[in-house]
Amino acid sequence: MAFEIVDGMTGTKHISSDDLAALNTATVGKADCVLEYGDDFKLTMASANSATLGTGVGMVGGKRFWNQAAVSLTVQSGTQNQKRNDLVVARYAKTSEGIESITPVVIKGTPAADAAADP
Repeated sequence: MAFEIVDGMTGTKHISSDDLAALNTATVGKADCVLEYGDDFKLTMASANSATLGTGVGMVGGKRFWNQAAVSLTVQSGTQNQKRNDLVVARYAKTSEGIESITPVVIKGTPAADAAADP
């Protein structure tokens, strides 16, 4: 079908996550982003090994997600006298049954004596 109404009633279930992802991307102008809401996923370090990720709304591959309450994340210990950049990302997954999820993940960088680089 060339034309399909997405936000309208057709009498059958017809809206897929790919439909919404395409429309979200077209509306926002990009597929991967943080949208203005809540704390905009502000990250604060509670200690050297504990980070708190704030509330926010974002998109991964055009698929919207949100964090409605602060989330604690564990950060691995560093190496003495080394610099390291870690990233906190929203990881998208889809099972063989088609079940989709997005979870926050800490990606550990590589320690370096001089300049740290993003993983």
